[in-house]
Amino acid sequence: TYPAWLAGEWDATVDFAGYEFPSAVPKEVLAREPTVPGFQKLSLAFIPDVGSDRRGYRMRFVQTAKGDVVEDRAFNLTEVQRAYLARDDAVDGVEYDPDVDPNRTTIRYKSGVTNNAERIELFTNARESETRASDGTFFASEAFRQVTLGYSTTYGVARVQPTDYQHVWTYTPLEDPNEDREGVVNRVKVTLSTAGYVQPNDALKLTAQAAPRANANAAPVPQVGAASSLAFEPVVLYSHVMTLARVGCVP
Repeated sequence: TYPAWLAGEWDATVDFAGYEFPSAVPKEVLAREPTVPGFQKLSLAFIPDVGSDRRGYRMRFVQTAKGDVVEDRAFNLTEVQRAYLARDDAVDGVEYDPDVDPNRTTIRYKSGVTNNAERIELFTNARESETRASDGTFFASEAFRQVTLGYSTTYGVARVQPTDYQHVWTYTPLEDPNEDREGVVNRVKVTLSTAGYVQPNDALKLTAQAAPRANANAAPVPQVGAASSLAFEPVVLYSHVMTLARVGCVP
């Protein structure tokens, strides 16, 4: 659940803030791997086009019948896709029912809107959250397995592309000198940090060493230990900064 001061609707402004390649694998080699999250459009559902210009869209957090504040994930992901694809009709629908399965989301795109995906299945494998007492900053972390289904070059066979990544959001409430109501927040600074991982098969390929000179025609030899390490370490890090401005009154 989220802090009570996030409840309501917000105008979000998002800027790309940079990237890093912490892995020992050269970035020129990684750039040729389509399974690295963020290298292809829509391989990160929450940031469909990494490195693009500033984007703006609405975000919403709602209060449940139990009084908890939760993200309106269906609304937020719909808004994100529309903003990054620059089409109001980009999404055919987002299916998310936290009462049935809080760890699965389905995004369906209108036919012909993009060649990168017809549908995205998003699975949350782990989530954590905490609040920093000193300034009220709220941290939310989710580890995702995303399966992107789309068009392929083989007739009758869909393209299935898995990606694994982790998002960490930080929400810091900002002071508003014009607001005298206790507990009411009208502006929020947000950072979104993303760690992208390679698939296990790709880790084997990326860590394979050339055959000895005496057997130069042999295929590269997979290094299981190195591949295991690479598969569990991020190969790319992205950073985005956001500003949220409250829309309307506090619910």
